[in-house]
Amino acid sequence: MITRRENPAERRSFAPWRKKDPPERILLIRFHAIGDVALVLPAAAALRALHPSAHVALLTADQTGELASATTLFDRILAPPFPRHRAGRAWYALRTGMLVRSLGYDTILDLQRNSVSRIVRRIASPAAWGEFDRYAPLPAWARIVDTCRRSGFACAETPRPVALRSERQESSRQLLARHGRTTERTLVVLNPAGLWSTRNWPVENYVQLGMHWRQRAPVQFLLLGTVRMRERAAAIAAGLSGDVIDLTGATTLAEAFGCVAQADIMISEDSGLMHAAWAAGVPIVALFGSSRHDWSAPYGSRAVTLHSGDLPCGACMEPACRFGDVHCLTRHTPAAVLGEAIRLLQKTTHTTTD
Repeated sequence: MITRRENPAERRSFAPWRKKDPPERILLIRFHAIGDVALVLPAAAALRALHPSAHVALLTADQTGELASATTLFDRILAPPFPRHRAGRAWYALRTGMLVRSLGYDTILDLQRNSVSRIVRRIASPAAWGEFDRYAPLPAWARIVDTCRRSGFACAETPRPVALRSERQESSRQLLARHGRTTERTLVVLNPAGLWSTRNWPVENYVQLGMHWRQRAPVQFLLLGTVRMRERAAAIAAGLSGDVIDLTGATTLAEAFGCVAQADIMISEDSGLMHAAWAAGVPIVALFGSSRHDWSAPYGSRAVTLHSGDLPCGACMEPACRFGDVHCLTRHTPAAVLGEAIRLLQKTTHTTTD
């Protein structure tokens, strides 16, 4: 059950929908980053199910619009170039606010809640609106559900997997097939994408996990992500030679989303692609080192998070380990992580087929 502690300072952060008729035009705002936009997708699916005749749109940054466009959720995606420097953001907010106002959205869910999104919403002046709680020690999905509910819209605690466009699904299947995907084997995404060393499970652990797994069952491993991951991905691919599809740095964001949506399970560090997999309903074993799992861990029964919250130094949010050993991650052995993955696969397969 999702619960939250009432904060009196937030009571004015909502103007719930009170009209008898349902809203006609709904706008969700989330500018960045990839993982945060991915978390918004199931909320859009819930609003679609609740108000099937409504026009549902997303205001996001140009870099993340592609992720949303891979789905069937939105009637319109507004993705003007978001200024990288603070100096241009006031003008961006004014111009975008006027655009949103001209489009007549009667409901705005501000799932960004920063100075830019607030200006946009105030200029647009919708009949109903709500703001995301950025600071409560709750999973991001719980805070999104809270925003929807307090704005007057029912939103289930258990999100439905997001559907991708049929053409995106098919093109991703073809891409994987061209690189040797065989459907008789379990497809496992290995995602060594943590931004800092304190979020990185050792590369050799991924290799050992893969070796143990292929001794137990037919399995294929998929590597995706940006060029930043190439060195770590190459080491994993070399260690698991013959059983790896390495598409690191070789896909667009939408292609990566389409590929990961076809996986059977993901082993992942804290990253945007992890949240995209979660939105698509892919089971995840998440390895959280310095990240705050209470904010960012994937929510629900399809995810297992091995986090550092039990340690005195846990969830430190530091880019370098003060002790030099990243014990919060290295304590999780390949055998233990594999055990979690096998149990999760068995549980989710049983749940799906019931």
